[in-house]
Amino acid sequence: MDISEEKSLNKDMSPLVYDTLTCVHCKKFKRTSKFLKCNHVICPKCLSVLSANGCIECTICGLLTPIPNGEVDLEDNFMALHCINKKDVLASIGSVLCNSCCLGKSTPSELFCVQCNRYMCKIDWNAHKNFVPGASYHVSINKDITSDSDTEQFLIQTSVSQHCRDHPNYNTELYCTNCRILTCANCLVVNHKDHIVVGMNVALESELADFSKCKESLEEKIDTCKQILQQSEQKKGSLEEKRDFEKGRIDKEYEEKLALIVKTRDDELLQLRTEYDDVINTLFIQTQQLESSLNQLYQAIRLTQTCSALAQCKEDQLTLIPKITDRLVSLSETIPKQKPIQSELHLGTSPSLHSPNVVKLKYSLETIEPTHKIGDNINLNKTRAIVSGDNDEIFVVDKGNSLIHSFSPEGKQLRAFGSYGRGPGQFKSPWGLCLDGKRLFVSDTSIGIVMSFTIEGTYRSKFGAWGQAAGEFRSPKGICTDSIGCLWVADCDNNRIQRFDQEGKHLDIFPHNKSFVMTKPVDVKTALYDNTLWVLTGCSPAVLHISSEGEVLDQIATLGKGRELSHPVSICYDNASRCVLVTDTSSSCVMVFSETGVVEGRLTFQDVKSYALHGVTVDRAGRVLCTAKCIQVFVI
Repeated sequence: MDISEEKSLNKDMSPLVYDTLTCVHCKKFKRTSKFLKCNHVICPKCLSVLSANGCIECTICGLLTPIPNGEVDLEDNFMALHCINKKDVLASIGSVLCNSCCLGKSTPSELFCVQCNRYMCKIDWNAHKNFVPGASYHVSINKDITSDSDTEQFLIQTSVSQHCRDHPNYNTELYCTNCRILTCANCLVVNHKDHIVVGMNVALESELADFSKCKESLEEKIDTCKQILQQSEQKKGSLEEKRDFEKGRIDKEYEEKLALIVKTRDDELLQLRTEYDDVINTLFIQTQQLESSLNQLYQAIRLTQTCSALAQCKEDQLTLIPKITDRLVSLSETIPKQKPIQSELHLGTSPSLHSPNVVKLKYSLETIEPTHKIGDNINLNKTRAIVSGDNDEIFVVDKGNSLIHSFSPEGKQLRAFGSYGRGPGQFKSPWGLCLDGKRLFVSDTSIGIVMSFTIEGTYRSKFGAWGQAAGEFRSPKGICTDSIGCLWVADCDNNRIQRFDQEGKHLDIFPHNKSFVMTKPVDVKTALYDNTLWVLTGCSPAVLHISSEGEVLDQIATLGKGRELSHPVSICYDNASRCVLVTDTSSSCVMVFSETGVVEGRLTFQDVKSYALHGVTVDRAGRVLCTAKCIQVFVI
């Protein structure tokens, strides 16, 4: 039976009849239901689930119906089978064939047994009525259902004519209130002794009265619930108003306190900032005073050392002069035609520094600008180091083009060698440059090596590798040689200076003292008269004066905004004038310092952009050479 058919039956029958025909477990009406032992109804779905336990307990009266060996042998609910619409029966009789024709023929039906739910012909009915149960069956024919009587009356008639399960010849006309089942009079003595039994109509009226009372009670409870709900809504509205009021008050207090806290914080921060600035200014003034005192102290110490050395040298020379004079006289006597030799010694000087070809410069605090340019007719790109040889030949590093250029003193380009790459004689980022006799050394910051060439540009050898071990580099930059031929390399990212021989054998690492930190050395030069080092670093003071044994002798040239240097990149030591020249690429100038740190000169560039200036050197003719887009020449 489908859902639409069940709904149509619900509309056509009374609640009492429908409740009598519904399943005791799922409370649903099914036409193919079964009778339990207590005459209550169970549907096939619930029966298949509950029959597995061997018995079924009625949820209304509690009576057990045994199911032996799981075999379901219960009587069909003929009341449900007969709950059909009278129009369906009218349309079926005559058109539906006989369900149990004894002749086996296709005979049209003429009657319909309501109890057995069968369509029969007259021959089958004559055989069907001879059975004892059939004597009381209700049989409908065409004329019984062609009237316009109400469908519910038809259904009540079939339900009233229900037979007792235990006494099939008797109808169930009584109702046991204890077991809540319909029964016949014969069952009263056996199954319903001492039970309260009433007539079916009385039971129906009693059930209707109880239902009315329950309905009235439910309606009263519904009215009470509505009143409680209304009161709850009123209380809810009142509580929401209080909540909104308290929320607004709390938010207002929060904003006021937050504003007060922020104002207090800003005032305290302003006061702390003022105190901090006062302390910084005081410390700055004290630092300047200490630096001035230290410079004066260093100058006094150096002056004392110089005087002591001169005095000792003077004593030694005074001792040697008589001996040398006697020796010269004896030699002159052995050479008849040679004129007498006049001896003259210069105190505290080096022969290489006082040869006729070396010019000693006198720097001035007045601003000096370049006199002319060299190489402005070729495409120099990112120039770096520059050196000048004994024959005044000029070499410059062209980092952007990976080349080394050579110029004559007059500015004529002589040659250019190198190319981009990692092979022998190739560069990726050439930087440092130094000249020792006939050999030229170039450092490459990208590969981490130092290569040597002849002055004609022929590749000879290389040494070093990228790393942190002794003899290895991380971004090697400035490079120079000392008076005994050793090679010094500024190992920038390893924060150290390394010393090698001419063949690239590693000799030493500076500084020796691990407590002293050398920050980012970018360039290094040597003073030939005492073989000491001048190192340019990335911290203040920017210039370190180091002995050949690695001891820090002095620190000069403060670094920072508003100080002597802002962004130094290259250093040069003028051995003739004993001055230190530092290129400051940020301010596009060359600062000249004495060995004690006193500013003695400033060379400026008007047409050079910031951060374009780099290398600086002094040639034998006393010219200061600087690299930018070309070579700037200063004649002092």
